[in-house]
Amino acid sequence: MDGKICGHVVDTTERVVAEATVFIVASPDIAPDIAALSDATGHFVCDGLGPGVYRLRALGSTGEFGETDATVPAAGTTAIVIRLGSISPS
Repeated sequence: MDGKICGHVVDTTERVVAEATVFIVASPDIAPDIAALSDATGHFVCDGLGPGVYRLRALGSTGEFGETDATVPAAGTTAIVIRLGSISPS
């Protein structure tokens, strides 16, 4: 499994969001138990993925979240942006 998702987490004004937790909530197979943390530039990486469509969710430090889908090839990298905007229900 050589697929990878690289991306950035931003807010509704396109400012980068550092230290957002990014995790896979749906996958074509059993979702790998991995989570990434965005760095100071909002960048994150999820690697070691098989091909298919994945749904990723990012959760910011104040409860805001965003989701997006990414199609991962058998070998290669998919670039995405996750925009935070909604407050996660408790």
